[in-house]
Amino acid sequence: TLIRAFDLYQRKNLIILYDAVGTLAEAVGSELNHPSFVQMLMPNMMKRWENLHTEDPHMFPVFECLSAIALSLGPGFAPYAQPVFERCVQIVGETLQVCQQAAHDPSIEAPDRDLVIVALDLISSIVQALGDDSQHLIAEHNGIALQLVGMCMIDPVTDVRQSAFALLGDLAMHCFGLLQPQLEGIMQQLVPQIDRNYAHIHVCNNAAWSAGEIALKAGNELMQPYVNPLLERLIPLLNNENTPVTLSENAAITIGRLGLICPAIVAPNLEIFAQRWCLVLLSVKDNEEKSSAFRGMMTMIGTNPQGISKAFLYFCQAALNWQTPDPMLMDMFVQTFAGLKQLAGNEWEASMGMLDPQSRQMIKDRFNA
Repeated sequence: TLIRAFDLYQRKNLIILYDAVGTLAEAVGSELNHPSFVQMLMPNMMKRWENLHTEDPHMFPVFECLSAIALSLGPGFAPYAQPVFERCVQIVGETLQVCQQAAHDPSIEAPDRDLVIVALDLISSIVQALGDDSQHLIAEHNGIALQLVGMCMIDPVTDVRQSAFALLGDLAMHCFGLLQPQLEGIMQQLVPQIDRNYAHIHVCNNAAWSAGEIALKAGNELMQPYVNPLLERLIPLLNNENTPVTLSENAAITIGRLGLICPAIVAPNLEIFAQRWCLVLLSVKDNEEKSSAFRGMMTMIGTNPQGISKAFLYFCQAALNWQTPDPMLMDMFVQTFAGLKQLAGNEWEASMGMLDPQSRQMIKDRFNA
């Protein structure tokens, strides 16, 4: 029915159709990636995409619809990725160029940057869909896409920076080899966007998250110069109880990831943030981001066990709150509690006595402590 509607609907109703297709893609997820469904849907979408002029108001719902479809199809979006990606890059590049011209020539009207935002978001969806296979797209045309992302990271419009840092995190996950030669410049742009007063919360949030993704890929040696500048911003955000929840969670996860990669630099600060860190991540659902952060916390505890002493009860609660820790994480929990128990010696039972009886028993049963 939806496919027939592409031919039957008049122009004014097509926006409703794009929204319906996007909603369907989000609802069914990867189930959409079936050859028969793809063959019915994508020729119609690509025809609309190719025939629409950039200035057409319908471009916005088509962008959003294609983003949802790309995420649902995953690798199945590969046959359609290149023309979509190239047009997104073209739109971003041309819009930024006119914006620069308008800034120096009052006779030129500055274009609406909303199209830049949806184009960046669609590139993000393509990178997530194709995963590491997106690298060949990003590398095309001498890496012009990365240059444009860098420009968008310092754009005066907040929403452009927000989308740029979201894309940066996706690129770090799947295309870090392309980012690495530009890492110094990227971090110089990224760090100031993590604002302790979170004046632009969504920009700050995405910058903090992308810093954690970069850390995981960069490793110890490459990341060392940026750890302290990041901590100077992330720790105050985490310790401020007025910081919005999502930003607090991302700050905590990135601090944990920095501790995983560069424990010798982060661990001496453990006492400053450990209690709040445990409290913030207590309510976060189990996932890979949280797992990497906890691996970082326990790596830091191994480096500086005294740093967790004042927050020991909070760490116990955070550990017990895990429902399905992966085997690596569970092994680290067991080793960490064993190390703390050995270090505490005769005082271990007194420390455990501060927990309620049920929690004490759960610590013993789950972590052999």
